[in-house]
Amino acid sequence: MSRQIQFRRGTADEHKNFTGADGEITVDTTNKTLRVHDGVTAGGIMLARADAAFKVWISPEFQPTSATRTIATHNLGLNPLHSWGDVLLKCVSDDAGYSVGEYCSNWTPSGQNGNLAFPISHGVTLTENTIETTTGTSTIAALKKDGSNEYAFLNLACWRYVFRIFY
Repeated sequence: MSRQIQFRRGTADEHKNFTGADGEITVDTTNKTLRVHDGVTAGGIMLARADAAFKVWISPEFQPTSATRTIATHNLGLNPLHSWGDVLLKCVSDDAGYSVGEYCSNWTPSGQNGNLAFPISHGVTLTENTIETTTGTSTIAALKKDGSNEYAFLNLACWRYVFRIFY
């Protein structure tokens, strides 16, 4: 008679609070995939399915405001260790050589001291249910669209943030 091997299993929600032993394999019955555990990471590491592709969540548009955090709630309940996000600028009124509807991904929050700009760390903070970024103390600096490798200070009223999460 043949032998049957059965792994521990549970839903995605049950996996959130489960830290398996180092090297343990469990079955995620919600996502129809396996998870490999390291004895430390809650939920383990989900293995990709052969038929799976990344899903992308796209936020509504947000008006950037000087020296302000912009927070979007996505309520995906995702594990930030298994996902990544970014934020694009969408032009809503011509500025720095960009036309309405164009996107700029090469930008940085910026402080301004007279005519001198100093970049501030650009990025997003991704949590289980939110994603956020911060506008510089003064404005945003972006590469001009003309290919000159020069930065321009943007008029914040001409731009909107659009967050993306890949999970």
